[in-house]
Amino acid sequence: MSTAIYLLVAAVPIGLGFAARFWVSAVFRKADLVPAASGATGLQAARQLLAGGCPGVTVETVDGELTDHYDPRAHAVRLSEGVAESTSVAALAVVAHEVGHVIQDQTRDRTFRFQRTVVPVASFCSYGWIVAIGAGILLESAGFLVLAVMLFAGVAAFHLATLPVELGASRQALSLLAAEGLVTAGELPVARRVLRAAAFTYLVAALVAITELARIALEIALSAED
Repeated sequence: MSTAIYLLVAAVPIGLGFAARFWVSAVFRKADLVPAASGATGLQAARQLLAGGCPGVTVETVDGELTDHYDPRAHAVRLSEGVAESTSVAALAVVAHEVGHVIQDQTRDRTFRFQRTVVPVASFCSYGWIVAIGAGILLESAGFLVLAVMLFAGVAAFHLATLPVELGASRQALSLLAAEGLVTAGELPVARRVLRAAAFTYLVAALVAITELARIALEIALSAED
């Protein structure tokens, strides 16, 4: 029975990950075919939104597909070339989401500040748990194995802390798009679907981290029984 539960727990993250990627890709491709009536490109939209009260933030283009992000250390919104040059509702939704993070940063949003605070800890935990579990196996040390679980719990906590930040940026994005006239009332549901799909990926990341934590803990428990 324990082995069956272990296999189920191990399969859940893989299935969730594939489902999230497929859904997001399908939603974005469909919305990317809908041109925004405003005719603004992603780059133009970013500059327009930032000009409304976000001083000192630059807009840059980066390689890759959907590699868009806000870098709070450099105070830069970085857009993938496809999004920067597109006039689709999907591209404008992505841009507004990243500007939403800028607003969170500049208004000192508590969820955003907390998430940024735990980034170094999460980065350490993401590597530390691998070292700890390796040491635990090599040295047959239960203490290192328990430490590995605790460190991976830090990774899971980071994903949970990221979720409200991303949901908040998406809510901000819809308000920005409507207020600035970048999308019409009829286009707003399309933008909402894109942002909802993007939020789903962060929800899945949190669920995957939790199920992975359960898998690691169960694997250690099973090895202790042998």
